[in-house]
Amino acid sequence: MKPLLALFALAAPLVFAQSPAPAAKHWPWDMRPNKCLAYGGHALPGTQCAEAPPWPTYSIALEHVRMLFANPDFDLVQRAEDDLAYSNAQFESGDYFFEAWIQGMNGGLRQPVEQAQAIIQSWKDAKGDDGFAAVAEAMLWGRRAWAARGSGFASTVAPEAWELFRKNLGKAMAALDAASPKVRKSGAWCQLKATYAFQASNPREGEKLVAEAAKHWPDSVDIARLPMEFAQPKWGGSFEAMDEAARTATRRAKRLGKGMYPLLYSLASWDQGRYTLADTKADWTLMKEGFRVLEPQLAAPATWHEFAQFACQMHDREEAKRLYAVRDAKRAADPNGRDSFDDDSDACRTYAFGAKDA
Repeated sequence: MKPLLALFALAAPLVFAQSPAPAAKHWPWDMRPNKCLAYGGHALPGTQCAEAPPWPTYSIALEHVRMLFANPDFDLVQRAEDDLAYSNAQFESGDYFFEAWIQGMNGGLRQPVEQAQAIIQSWKDAKGDDGFAAVAEAMLWGRRAWAARGSGFASTVAPEAWELFRKNLGKAMAALDAASPKVRKSGAWCQLKATYAFQASNPREGEKLVAEAAKHWPDSVDIARLPMEFAQPKWGGSFEAMDEAARTATRRAKRLGKGMYPLLYSLASWDQGRYTLADTKADWTLMKEGFRVLEPQLAAPATWHEFAQFACQMHDREEAKRLYAVRDAKRAADPNGRDSFDDDSDACRTYAFGAKDA
């Protein structure tokens, strides 16, 4: 009997080795046929079976992460988390991988609260509390806080709404504090923690978190913008405080350098219907230096269009004309770039290319 058993033991692996392994899971945007991944998860050779990188650019990675939460397979969500959330890598655009993860996760979970809560609970059931499901829980408490407060001016918020806002924001902060050590070391966690600190009217803690984050992710615009965002006049700050925050972030930046300065002004949601750049304390000379640093780094035509608008607001016709030329070149290089502005009705462009005495 022993020789027969030994023979069977040797033969069995040979039989099973010849059977194809179950097909590996595809990303939801991966349209390759199943046969491509039929053998142990390794793609068959050939153009049809070549896998495209899942995170080639910031914008594509952002959209892909959103897609993962539409009908989540938590094995795939985990793969994305492992690839992006804990990485310090940067896309060619300079954006960090973790920025695509946290923004994509936030967008993907922008569903009715009950539905988002069910997804988060299923995520925890599938993968435990050690990963970003805990951060998603915090984000949901943050949403509840702002739903209670509303988007109006502070003077219009009822006392009971303020109480619920602070209570839910406190729960969001507590959920972040309860996250695993690995998660708490990530840029995405730091970004959300600093955001909630500022929203909770604790700028000292927010600025401390941003300063610490800058040691690890000095070119994270999403983190660097927070002190400037909450230094706006509408939050009780001032244009002087905004500019100081922008200068501090610019001094900390590495790859972006002076390019951080105009980027922060372009992203600040100060009331541009009420104010223009000329009303702020922005240093136009420093901003123009920043434009030139960004030219080889920043592709986005829409951002260059906004920079041209800044030049018009500062009555700098020559710089506006130059920036439109940069914008046009960027758009020609990337026809799919997000820039839907109508040149024919653009008063700033008319000013830039019009007669100097106009």
